[in-house]
Amino acid sequence: MFLYRNLINTLYSCEIYYLESPKVDSVVFTSLHMKFRQLFLFLLAFSFQVGLLAQTRPSCLASKKIIYHSSKAAEVYLVWGINYWQTPSSLLLPKNSIIKNKFAYTPLVRSGNNYTVSITIPCDTRLDYYFWISKDNKGNTVDGWDTNNNNNYYTVNGNNENIDISDTNLKFYNKPFSIIEKGKLFLFFSFFAFLIAAAWYRKTRNVKAYNFLPGLFLTALVFIVLSRFEISGYSKLSFPISIGTLFPDLVWLALVLIFTALLQYIFRNRKSFSISIVIGYGIILLISIGISLLNIEVVRQLGTPFSYKWLYYSDFLKGNDAQVGAAKTLTPWYIKNLLALLSSFVLLGFAVSILFSQFRQFKSGRIAFYCILFLTVIASYGLYLNLHFPSSKIQNPVFAFVSSMVDPPGKNKLSKMPIPDSVKSYFTPAQAPISNTIYDSLHPIENVIVFVSESTPSRYISLYDSLYNCTPGLKKWQSISRMYSNMYAHIPSTPNSMLSILSGIYPMIDYRSALLEKVQLPSPSLPQLLRSKDWKTSLFFSSDLDYAGMRKYATAQNFTTVEDNRSIPCKQTYTVTHSNIDGLDDSCIVTRYLDWLRNSQGQKTFSLLWTNQTHNPYYTVTNVHYSSDETLNRYLNALHHTDKVFDQLLTSLSKAGTLNKTLVIFIADHGEAFNTHDQKLHASKVYEENVHIPCILYNPLLFNGKSNNDIYGLVDIAPTVAQVLGMNIPSHWQGNSLLTNKNKSSRTFFISPYTDLLMGTRHGKWKYIYNVDTEEEELFDLDTDPAELNNRKNEFSQIALQEKQMLGGWLQYVDGNYKAWSK
Repeated sequence: MFLYRNLINTLYSCEIYYLESPKVDSVVFTSLHMKFRQLFLFLLAFSFQVGLLAQTRPSCLASKKIIYHSSKAAEVYLVWGINYWQTPSSLLLPKNSIIKNKFAYTPLVRSGNNYTVSITIPCDTRLDYYFWISKDNKGNTVDGWDTNNNNNYYTVNGNNENIDISDTNLKFYNKPFSIIEKGKLFLFFSFFAFLIAAAWYRKTRNVKAYNFLPGLFLTALVFIVLSRFEISGYSKLSFPISIGTLFPDLVWLALVLIFTALLQYIFRNRKSFSISIVIGYGIILLISIGISLLNIEVVRQLGTPFSYKWLYYSDFLKGNDAQVGAAKTLTPWYIKNLLALLSSFVLLGFAVSILFSQFRQFKSGRIAFYCILFLTVIASYGLYLNLHFPSSKIQNPVFAFVSSMVDPPGKNKLSKMPIPDSVKSYFTPAQAPISNTIYDSLHPIENVIVFVSESTPSRYISLYDSLYNCTPGLKKWQSISRMYSNMYAHIPSTPNSMLSILSGIYPMIDYRSALLEKVQLPSPSLPQLLRSKDWKTSLFFSSDLDYAGMRKYATAQNFTTVEDNRSIPCKQTYTVTHSNIDGLDDSCIVTRYLDWLRNSQGQKTFSLLWTNQTHNPYYTVTNVHYSSDETLNRYLNALHHTDKVFDQLLTSLSKAGTLNKTLVIFIADHGEAFNTHDQKLHASKVYEENVHIPCILYNPLLFNGKSNNDIYGLVDIAPTVAQVLGMNIPSHWQGNSLLTNKNKSSRTFFISPYTDLLMGTRHGKWKYIYNVDTEEEELFDLDTDPAELNNRKNEFSQIALQEKQMLGGWLQYVDGNYKAWSK
């Protein structure tokens, strides 16, 4: 930059010299002046470009020469990204590469049956890739993919390397129809039809406003039918089933048509108003088509149409997480094709309406059209009634969004269900604080740490007989622990789990959250109770507390210190998504806690440490092979790092001589699913992978490696801490201490409200799940069916009824409390 500034100053001085020189006549001056200006601008632009390249190109680059061997192909592309499929910079793209739907497509150079390409990337960058074959060895256009059996190929070697891959995993597919990929084709065809219709209109000029009703309807129907077939998988369905899947969409379009036709009839003598009605009708249909097209990708990602519940869960799209998620889907390629399809509707709708104008004198033709429409809806309804098809695949997105804003009828039924006295007595709250004596007076506790591992089901923890040995740190300290084998999260949601851990209460049985609603939460919470006893308290959160009201809630708990990724010092951060789920290396919260603990000498302390690296997209720099499933393997590597961080915490406490006086609780906020029960991530179900979490207590003087098989939930954490410290348990806390003698009749409850409202309870060996929206029931014997594959509801209907009554009692109990707290 110093040389760059000197260059500018020198050129400027030369120009000023010639401007002021009396020896230069006007012609010469003008010529020299222009030459200096041109030279100045050229060198300025050149210097800027060199400086820009120097700033953006990394200092260390590695070349990856990939050689693909195939006798089945004639044209091969490398489809690739960096650092877990992020879009590479344009500076890294080889010649003839393109970016499509966020991935880079680079053609390989053919030499016989070998296809070669070289990719140059920064040394510390991971290269993710697979191969797309666009033409076979006969020159036919095909759709072939080598994705390493859906595990993808990748390399993290920081050096130059040659990679040889054969086509043993190459598979050819009948490419499914995708309407979004046909945007340009639709636009071309529609524009051609529009030109013909426009010429016809100029000749006849006899189009009436009402002609646009059936014309736009039929055009909209084409787009919505194609969207629905793509979602439901038309190629795999019989024709009657496919027609049945259209019923909700036909009802929506028919309602819009009938309502518009009535308005047209009422205002038939007011031409300007009639035209406005048609324009409004067209806009509604245009929006409906746009929603239907977007719904294809939404169902693919969420498993259900976008609903008000998901909007609420995303904090009304205010967070960067939701915005970045949408941006990843709405790539420039996607937006261009979407706009092309919407434009096609306008053009084609006009053309079809012109066609209908030719039948204006044939009243019988118009009547026939509406009769055919009516019969089609009736036939579709008959087929719809006999469908055994996931409702998420056939729901009209408009109906789905509107219906999600109201409670399902099943919830009202459950809230009014007659409850036996035995169930009522289970939920009878304490009338006064529960007196406690200190758990072990010979070994008093002066420090409490609740360590929360983000998105961690128990099945991946080594102490729980996991198939994956990725948590050796937790196992290393087993001799000073007590493991609870049946601990459950009450809802697969981080903010609500924080509520249960700290306030000792169940979340709302609703998609709404107590952290965002106008609820006067009862006090004291656990941190408030400890502060009243002169304990110093802290919360160190590895991600962003601004999500879904967590910062406001944490502040209200009267913590001495509250810090998140914005304030915790850390050199290692993760910005894979560039959103508010990005955060710190989890080791930084341990380092910050230990520093805070050293500054709290002579004081009793409580701290909540909340990790983040095991949150999707699973932030990790290691690549130990645990699983052939690439996504699961990345998650297990992130979990291994969390385990390493936890081991670092206990080792530091042990070396400092404070472990004997410290209670450490390792817990998770909820689980995580990897293609089990037709789901990914964690929020949509209440199967074991969603809600069964680890819970391990550590202290050298209190525990000796034994385990406990009773059933508990996150509301039991606060009472446990209170008992260990000998503090009275507030009457509004809804859990029990983990250290009490609890028998096999114990149970817990959980919900997932973000698709259908799912409620569940675990009692003994039985796990019962009730879908409040559809009123479907599932009953699993976890002793013989831990994977929850065999629904025993029909065989044990009496047990299912008893469990349903317990859910009814729980709903009435929780709703009653929140109504009281909302006054």
